[in-house]
Amino acid sequence: YGCWTGTNLVSAAGNCCINAPQNNFISITGVVTQPICTDSCTGSIIVQANGGTPPYLYNWVGGPIANTYSNLCPGIYTVIVTDANAISASQIYTIINPAPIVTNITQTACFSYNFNGTIITSSGTYTDTFMSAYGCDSTVILNLTINTLNNAITQAANTLTAVENGATY
Repeated sequence: YGCWTGTNLVSAAGNCCINAPQNNFISITGVVTQPICTDSCTGSIIVQANGGTPPYLYNWVGGPIANTYSNLCPGIYTVIVTDANAISASQIYTIINPAPIVTNITQTACFSYNFNGTIITSSGTYTDTFMSAYGCDSTVILNLTINTLNNAITQAANTLTAVENGATY
């Protein structure tokens, strides 16, 4: 896991070492917390340097000078760690946009259906957004079939006939 000579050296751990002696490289480990909700900026990364000579300076490209970077939107983040001897290493982390929460429901009802307080009387596909247990928007897609019954009858002399096909009285 040492670094090799050259302008930019790469260790077997994937860290870029700049001017690092063979036995004095810096390794960076991190814990990534991904956002719970789609398109939210609630991710975070906490990193810890090892090797080299403490103390370490943590510098996120375009971000804070700290070992923790919070309130992250989906994207790619790079941290550069420099030790007391000006030896540096970098590591790249990715915050991933989680998939939207979508639930598909297929339902059949007679005459009408109550969908989140809305009475629906026609077959079709309906969409509504709810708040999930995590506080995220959750989409429900309802594929609804409304069965109706024609309860009319016709009379021919003494015979009554159901107008609804297949129905009998």
